[in-house]
Amino acid sequence: MVLRAMLSLDAHQPVVVYDGRSALAEVATGQIDLVLLDAGLPDMDGLEVCLRIKEAFPRRFLPVILLTARARRDERLAGLASGADDYITKPFDAEELLAKVRGLLRIKRVEDALLQRNRELASLNAVATLVNQSHRPDEIMPRVLDEMLPLFGFTQGAILTWERDSAQARLIAYRAQGESDAAEISLGSAFAVPPTLFGGAAGVAGAITAEPADLAWCAPLISPELPRRYLAPLWSQDVPRGFLLLAGPLLPTPGAREQATLPVLRALSYQLAIALEHGALFTQEQRQREQSEAMVRKLTELDALKSQFISTASHEFRTPLSIIKGFANLLKRRVEFGFDSEAEHEYFDVIDLQIQALTQLIDNLLSVSRIESGRVPIQPRSIDLAALVSRATGLMALQAAQRSITITVADSPALWAHADPQHVEQVLLNLLSNALKYSDDGTYVRVRLGVQEAMALVAVEDQGVGIPADQMSRLFEKFARLESRRTVEAGGTGLGLYIAKSSVEANGGRMWAESTPGVGSTFMFTLPLSAPPTAPTDGP
Repeated sequence: MVLRAMLSLDAHQPVVVYDGRSALAEVATGQIDLVLLDAGLPDMDGLEVCLRIKEAFPRRFLPVILLTARARRDERLAGLASGADDYITKPFDAEELLAKVRGLLRIKRVEDALLQRNRELASLNAVATLVNQSHRPDEIMPRVLDEMLPLFGFTQGAILTWERDSAQARLIAYRAQGESDAAEISLGSAFAVPPTLFGGAAGVAGAITAEPADLAWCAPLISPELPRRYLAPLWSQDVPRGFLLLAGPLLPTPGAREQATLPVLRALSYQLAIALEHGALFTQEQRQREQSEAMVRKLTELDALKSQFISTASHEFRTPLSIIKGFANLLKRRVEFGFDSEAEHEYFDVIDLQIQALTQLIDNLLSVSRIESGRVPIQPRSIDLAALVSRATGLMALQAAQRSITITVADSPALWAHADPQHVEQVLLNLLSNALKYSDDGTYVRVRLGVQEAMALVAVEDQGVGIPADQMSRLFEKFARLESRRTVEAGGTGLGLYIAKSSVEANGGRMWAESTPGVGSTFMFTLPLSAPPTAPTDGP
């Protein structure tokens, strides 16, 4: 009791235990700075207790002073050999004992500071290594927090990237040791940041702040029971990159250790800022590379389409030109062959039909040019869809009759739409022409009108070969030609459906298709509904 009073008067906080096992348990808490150990304990030999203490803390300096009544030289040497740092015999001199306690505690503080500094340097090196291992901050930042939290006595940590355009910080890494009362944290969460944090001298200097006002915006990331909090803005190249947030319980002896920690945190913050900078550059480079690769793929696809189009268009031009040239030569030699007037008219009709085909091909190419330049002329008005369908089917009747294909129009009430009549007629003619091309002789093509989702609906249904499911996504693409025998036989440039869909969309509608191979296809499009005009019109 005298020893306890003496130590207390010297500004120490003694903890008294009376056996070796209790002493070892108390030392294991990590709160003991020096042990005054009696060599004669009731349950264990004091030298054994000393040896176990030293074995328990091989890297930490925990001074032990042995107190014993035995003063022989060999006994003192045995105590020092067991790890004791000093030796005092009973009865002891109070001033001598206090002097030795003070001296060993001074040494311990220096040793602890060196150990902490070595750990901090090791952490700096580990963080630098992690930064160099990857250019992806989302991969390395959680491991950085795993290094930092135990080193500085924190239990929660977060790293956020700064998004200048939105003035927000986005969470990319979060760690919490033990149980936490903080709300469930989701990576990617965004937090509005006060503009003062990245403005003014404190922000520019990368100052570490513990002011509650500076930490209010990130309060959801911190458990309320943790009073020790730091926020470090992360800067590199005079550009803000993000934030490092740390929180934990108060240190047992803050003082000088806390002050010594701040420069290391600042150095670590700079390393993290560099990592975020490298990550941003890597992401930008990766995005540019992906864009370049996508552009190369697009250009390759366009080059292939161009080659395909040149080949297809050449064929489409050559066929009618060959026919025109052949029949023109026959007509030049009509006297030689003795053609009558009826044969001449028949040949002129063939030439006229091929000229129409060439005109249609040129019109399609011009339509594509107008669509891609955004200069599609539209003159919408109220049109009678039933009348327009009747006219379009009439124009296709002769072509259908030549193959014994029946075109029918389902009965429907009067239906008016607001669109350009020339566009809608061209779309209908294209769909009817395709239906005839891809249908077998003796089948039917059916047109029906209706209303769907407050829009006028037009559907063209055939009993053709159908379209495989894996080719449906390409159906309305420019120059798209499906892979089938009937496509080769039918010919074409692959522009018709692309033009039709673009025309419908330009008039405020949409177009799609449904198909079953071997059964047939149905092409549908919608247009905005319209009331019948109050005055007579010049057609549908």
